[in-house]
Amino acid sequence: MATKSILKTVRIKDKNLARNLVNALEHASEKTAKDVRFSKMCEEVKGEQIKEMFKEG
Repeated sequence: MATKSILKTVRIKDKNLARNLVNALEHASEKTAKDVRFSKMCEEVKGEQIKEMFKEG
């Protein structure tokens, strides 16, 4: 998730919308994360390796 979307200011002007937001947050907190299984090999690349990957020509 992008940081900008986490830090966004939310203004709730309606009591019904506030109730809906609270219900959604409570419902989301009850859910558990799914296990992630990679189907392809992956590796972390940094600095010069990234430049090398996107080098033209």
